[in-house]
Amino acid sequence: MSPVTIVIPTYNRLSTLVQVLKGLEKQTVKKFQVIVADDGSSENIDEAIAVFRKSFPLVYLRNPVNGGR
Repeated sequence: MSPVTIVIPTYNRLSTLVQVLKGLEKQTVKKFQVIVADDGSSENIDEAIAVFRKSFPLVYLRNPVNGGR
């Protein structure tokens, strides 16, 4: 288990999510894991984040439909 867990909620913000994950990839401390919680986006987030799984532990959770607030 990593000492730090970073949770990133998202909904149809693929470009912003990729920017955040690129920033995490550049971190010098690598003892963290990332959880991306997708609230039913219509974008292909799972395909885009597959590249980052090689850099750090990443869990992708997706709701089938947008739950809103």
